[in-house]
Amino acid sequence: MLRPLRRYLRPMAGAAGAGMTVAALQMLMVVLAARMLGVGQYGVFALALGLANLLAELGTLGLPVLANRVLARYDAQARRARIAAFIAQGDRVFARIAVLLVAGLSVSALATDHLSRTLQGDALADGVLIAALFLPGVLFRLARRHQLSGLGRPALAAVVETGLAATAGIAAVLAGGGLVALALAYAAGSLAGVALAGRIITQHVGAEAMQVSRAKPDPRLSRAWRRAALPMWLAAGGTALFGRVDLVMLGPLTDTVQVGLYAAAVRLTYLIGVVAQIGLPIFWPLIARETARAPETNGATSATPARKADLLYLTTTGTIAAIGGAVLWAASTPVTLLIFGPEYADAAPILRILCVAQVSATLVTALTGTLLMRGQGRRYAPVMLGGLGLAITLNLLLIPYWGALGAAWATLATSLAMLVALTLKVSLHSPPRSQERP
Repeated sequence: MLRPLRRYLRPMAGAAGAGMTVAALQMLMVVLAARMLGVGQYGVFALALGLANLLAELGTLGLPVLANRVLARYDAQARRARIAAFIAQGDRVFARIAVLLVAGLSVSALATDHLSRTLQGDALADGVLIAALFLPGVLFRLARRHQLSGLGRPALAAVVETGLAATAGIAAVLAGGGLVALALAYAAGSLAGVALAGRIITQHVGAEAMQVSRAKPDPRLSRAWRRAALPMWLAAGGTALFGRVDLVMLGPLTDTVQVGLYAAAVRLTYLIGVVAQIGLPIFWPLIARETARAPETNGATSATPARKADLLYLTTTGTIAAIGGAVLWAASTPVTLLIFGPEYADAAPILRILCVAQVSATLVTALTGTLLMRGQGRRYAPVMLGGLGLAITLNLLLIPYWGALGAAWATLATSLAMLVALTLKVSLHSPPRSQERP
């Protein structure tokens, strides 16, 4: 009993320390920014970061999620050349996407500023321009995080994901900088994290293999990606929209003050979901490895180790999230006032609703890994698309009347609906189609 548990828990020891450190840095940056910038300006920053993260998730075409599966399998087989080819192909794709998205955001911001000279219009235009500044670093950082995770380096993935960006943001705020200084520092820190992650990956794979792969694209890998990435893109895109559409929709439908209040409440709920985020870069590749090693019997995998990894991730994160959610729900008002200050008192009712939503979302994340890492993106994608449609509909109905509180209710309803749907999907396992196994 102890030996299989050791296989799962040993990598978590290092990743937990790194993940907790990064989470603390993120929280410190957000709290400092929220207190020193004020609700409205912090709302602009949160809107820009949410928009950049959303576009990055969509722009990666599902390939970061696929990296957890593919690189875990290649690494277990010591296929360095294939790893290098996979990563080089992703770098080429992401570079093109970054240019297009940044150009599109910049034009959109200028158009928004030209059409509307009101305070809200200017704030939204600023948010879109800052999102264009964030986007290259966020896009490549997302890719590097999943590449490092697939290569069995979850602790490094946690650090380079947001550690350097958050540290740079903290330095800018403590130096007395405003919104622009914070945005520039965060963008620079993101790019520094990308550079560090790329260096680590090159050392792991081998500089010679990486150079050969960058010089000679592999057409077979490109075709395999196009087949396998589509369901992954639908799944990852749906997840990204579901997780951030409420924040992004609040800006145009209300104002940046409502965005700031909602973003503060969301940030506090990360205290509940931090364990799930630490476990994700450990257990997703682990499930992919165990599933790949096991035979398929009667339409279902007979991989007992993979099942154990599933259950351990689900029960551990679910239990901790439930306890944390209950405590934060009970102490929502004093916690909000203590961390963010009296200016954010109206975020406490929003926080109570989002506490329940975050517990549900934690379980959704665990069930998501069960399907995606088994190559069942086509079964997962309809759930995400349905959740996205429900979230957009509820936000359009509730936000104009109740603002951030309406967005919180929409998030809760959507999260619970997706939890039920994913539970049914996972309970009815079927083998992945051949085109989903690159």
